[in-house]
Amino acid sequence: MAVLCLWKQVNRCYFITLSLCGSQLLILQHTRGGSRRSPVIDIDKHPALFTSLLLVISLQNPPLWLDYDPYITDDETGRQVRLYGRGAEHLADIVMKPVAATTFTLIRPIFMAYGLRGRGTRVWLVKGPDDRHYILKDCWPSTSQASDVTIHHLLQDRSREDPLFALEVRSSDDEAVFGEKDEYHIFDNPLFDEPVFSTTTLRGTPTLVCWDEVHRPDATGTLVPETTSLLLGHPPSSHLFSADEHAEDRQHLRVAFAECGISIAWFSCAREFFNAMMGAVVGHFNGYVRRKVLHCDISDTNVWMRIPRPEPEFIVPDWPKDKGPGWYPKRTGLLGDWGYGEDVDSNTSAQRDDSCVTVGTYPFQATQLMAWEAGLDWAGPFTGHSVQHDLEAFVWLIVTT
Repeated sequence: MAVLCLWKQVNRCYFITLSLCGSQLLILQHTRGGSRRSPVIDIDKHPALFTSLLLVISLQNPPLWLDYDPYITDDETGRQVRLYGRGAEHLADIVMKPVAATTFTLIRPIFMAYGLRGRGTRVWLVKGPDDRHYILKDCWPSTSQASDVTIHHLLQDRSREDPLFALEVRSSDDEAVFGEKDEYHIFDNPLFDEPVFSTTTLRGTPTLVCWDEVHRPDATGTLVPETTSLLLGHPPSSHLFSADEHAEDRQHLRVAFAECGISIAWFSCAREFFNAMMGAVVGHFNGYVRRKVLHCDISDTNVWMRIPRPEPEFIVPDWPKDKGPGWYPKRTGLLGDWGYGEDVDSNTSAQRDDSCVTVGTYPFQATQLMAWEAGLDWAGPFTGHSVQHDLEAFVWLIVTT
């Protein structure tokens, strides 16, 4: 039940369950970072405590023990989410500035992670206050790792530009398909002339426009970042509970991106597929070489085909009858979800600790990463995620898609 509610109910931050077997009552609290449980309570021996629990559950208004997210509300226009934090004062601004609030209307879910523990990523198509469509990501990243906000600041930081690669990476003079002429111009211009959201946009990657490190009041009423360790300190009668020794501290984060896209699995022909793949590879190149950020999680859900609007004619476009055999839907490829990205700049100290963690999505993980996880000797000593692992993941993505 906890897995189902945290999966389907977008406004639920944690879930409390009561298990009653005969006269033995057990209370559990589940969060994205772990769970905690009460000692077994004999309701025959402690009727007053049991009665108090029933009164809190049935009479409390609003029911705080359900822990609904106060920043997600419903009105006549639909379900809305408010982001309090930082972003562009006007969404097309280059410089990020503090803002009081940005309200987005939730339209439909794009991705809902299934499971109880972990990042619990939810991705939504939303409409902003300017009637423009955006992608909203709601997740619980570990507090010990760089968040989406940190990674996208690096991607959009022009001061990290490598002067050797300041120009566009593509050239029609030196690229070909297996030595043959590229008649369809798939590889020499995979991004076409798509609109750029701002001058900080890095080709082939989504543009971060605003974000919110979600806050909630602590025991003293002070607004502090919403973390799973804070949630596991609620309700105030926490002395009844024993903490999960394997619990992780995770922080609630929301980020909004400018570009809309659909999974690359929606390709209509091989030319469109390889064009989108090349756009994603360009995004990976720009992130790794020009901004010194390694993606670390290449998968079918993280490679997108960009669409101007979330309308059926753009998601599954019709093939015009008056076009010749050389025509195909030319949709830009984007490499999204940089949440597991790693700063590989040797001049910084923001690199992730890879001493005991491998990342990636099965079945697109590099074989060496999976061998490390399985403890196979042939993989050699653990050295962390490398660019070769990402490139191998692209190969598995092409093969399996």
